[in-house]
Amino acid sequence: MAAPTDGAESWEAVGAVNSHMYAAGSSGGSHPLNRSVSGTPGAPTDASSGHSGHSGHGADEPHIVRSTSLSELLPRVDGQHRVRSVAAATDARSVPGSTISGGGASGGGGGAPGDGGIQYFGMQRRSPSTVSVGGSSGGIAGYYDLDMRDTASTHSSTSRRTANSSVSSFPTMSRDLRKEEVCTVYTSAPNRRLNCVLCSKVYKDPVITTCGHTFCRRCCNKPSERCPIDNCPVSIVVANLAVSDQIAELMIHCKYGCKQVEGSPEEWKVDPEGCPVTIKLSQRRTHEQTCEYAQVRCPNSENCPVVLRKNLDEHLRVCEQKACPHAKYNCPFRGTQDQVREHLQTCRFEMLKDFLSEVHEKISRLQRQVRQKDEEITFLRTMLANVSDRLNMLEKNYEFRMERLDEAQAKLQREVTDYKSHTNILSNEVSTIASRTGMARDVQPFKCVGTFVGHEGPVWSLCTSGDLLYSGSSDNSIKVWGPVPTVWDPNSSYRCQRTLSGHTGIVLALTTWNDFLYSGGADNTIRIWRLDNFAQEATLHAHDNPVCTLAASRGMLFSGSLKIIRVWDTSQHTMVRELAGQNHWVRALVATDRYLYAGSYQSIKVWDLETFDTVQMVDVSGGSVYSLQVTNELLICGTYENSIHIWSLSNLEQTQKTTLTGHAGTVYALVVVESGGQQRLFSASYDRTIRVWNLDSMTCMQTLIRHQGSVSCLATMHGRLYSGAVDCSLKVWQ
Repeated sequence: MAAPTDGAESWEAVGAVNSHMYAAGSSGGSHPLNRSVSGTPGAPTDASSGHSGHSGHGADEPHIVRSTSLSELLPRVDGQHRVRSVAAATDARSVPGSTISGGGASGGGGGAPGDGGIQYFGMQRRSPSTVSVGGSSGGIAGYYDLDMRDTASTHSSTSRRTANSSVSSFPTMSRDLRKEEVCTVYTSAPNRRLNCVLCSKVYKDPVITTCGHTFCRRCCNKPSERCPIDNCPVSIVVANLAVSDQIAELMIHCKYGCKQVEGSPEEWKVDPEGCPVTIKLSQRRTHEQTCEYAQVRCPNSENCPVVLRKNLDEHLRVCEQKACPHAKYNCPFRGTQDQVREHLQTCRFEMLKDFLSEVHEKISRLQRQVRQKDEEITFLRTMLANVSDRLNMLEKNYEFRMERLDEAQAKLQREVTDYKSHTNILSNEVSTIASRTGMARDVQPFKCVGTFVGHEGPVWSLCTSGDLLYSGSSDNSIKVWGPVPTVWDPNSSYRCQRTLSGHTGIVLALTTWNDFLYSGGADNTIRIWRLDNFAQEATLHAHDNPVCTLAASRGMLFSGSLKIIRVWDTSQHTMVRELAGQNHWVRALVATDRYLYAGSYQSIKVWDLETFDTVQMVDVSGGSVYSLQVTNELLICGTYENSIHIWSLSNLEQTQKTTLTGHAGTVYALVVVESGGQQRLFSASYDRTIRVWNLDSMTCMQTLIRHQGSVSCLATMHGRLYSGAVDCSLKVWQ
């Protein structure tokens, strides 16, 4: 067992096993609740002074071990185990008499008190019913019950002392604490054969060894110790816990029935005027907690004399120190119970007791809140420390990643250099091919010159106005992208200037007219935004289904949805006409100064904007029309079945048309750009590509592959092409 620390408890028991008496105890050791029943060897501290005589048993004497919980033998008081030190021993040299003393140079068992520990004293029998502490020779041992609950803190720095030190020799122990050390007086002396053969002292934590004999644990832990009976090496097998039952059955006098011998403050005897009760050692705590002969203090004042518990009620009736019930509010009155009752009739606090009680309750509540806030502050400080540690880790990780990023950037620069070299080679080859096919030599291929990142969802619509680009997305927002001018190129870089929120669904269509931006979405509404400050002007509940496309011309706004087109007045923001008769979703609209073109399932309708009469119906093969583009000479549409159909505006009645193939998915968007004296058609598709077509030769000149998702919309501005895709990004081509 480990040596006792501050506040540690020790125990000792005496009992008989197979008609022999053994003692179990320890002047040091671990807490009894932590003591192993199997008797695991340890190193108990022992500072006992000498020993006398031998008293043991033969090698053939049996030893009985019974598993008994020590906690059953240690009564609990106020949730704690009180400390009990027990010693009992006799030898042939004990002097007949009635006084028991202990702690001599050859005393029969002692220990040195550690911090919060227990000191054991040897005893010598002198005269009947008298016990003393501190003698000169060993003898019959007595039992001391030390209440060390307050002593532990007082003696936390007291060093270990020898067993022959008397109680009065403790320099740090006050007189009041010495009074708490009460000797246990037995009704009859314990059995004499209680000494260990090895140390001739009372058994301290008795254990059974491999040779079958019982010794003190501390004796067995000594180096090279051997059994004096059969000369076998001493090795612990199990603790001898059975002796604890005998201690519990020993009869003792109540400590309030004992008094010190006159002239000898260290000797104790039975007090005929004290408590007459004799009890078992195991029942001592239960009795002494309620003993009528216990000395108690008056609860009214510390200045009152100490009285017996049985006389406390009588004292309280005449005590003149009873405080007013409102003393906590600083009422100074004190007197007897009757005087206090009379005082309450005139006490100024009595009339305010309800108010004072309420204030006291509020103060208590505030104090609890303060304590709670203190706990929260402590918790937050802990969390802040954790965050600080985490931040330090992130800083280290950031430095590591920056190093990796520098390496990746250097690698990327090398790849860009290689890419430019390959691009120059391809440009030369394209020029050669163009010259051979009759194309202008000054035509250069389009390259991706930038990427806009900011949307949290796929980009489904684009439009331009002045120097600004507008994009609509599945994140229900519209972003406004504007140029960040530089010295060498005013349009070299675009940044997000504003984010417009209001839609509760995907923004599927965008267009501008005069000073307004119009947006249509999956929430079935058209929202109108001012271009000067981007404030929302109005909201039109346009359709019963999502608004798929928008177009504007001649002061009118056209919106397409399921089987219907509605016409809105842009000055009043009111609906002026409804164009019905469509056979499916209207996903594409183009409005010129004279005509409105609408694409639906396998058809394109043309309305005259003067009369709103249908002037042309063009049949389309390849499924629904997803995109439309009109030039001065051509009508172009992109279809669900991957094709691009081209008609001459001067001959729409003819079925003759040109079909461009090459895409592997639905053609979502079309844009025509004049470049180098030629017309180029850009087509965006579900297959993640943008194809560049020469409308003079009706051939594909270039395929732009940079997006990681379907390309859903296109727009042009200042000779540049802008594309939006399902990969949530926008790219700039030039």
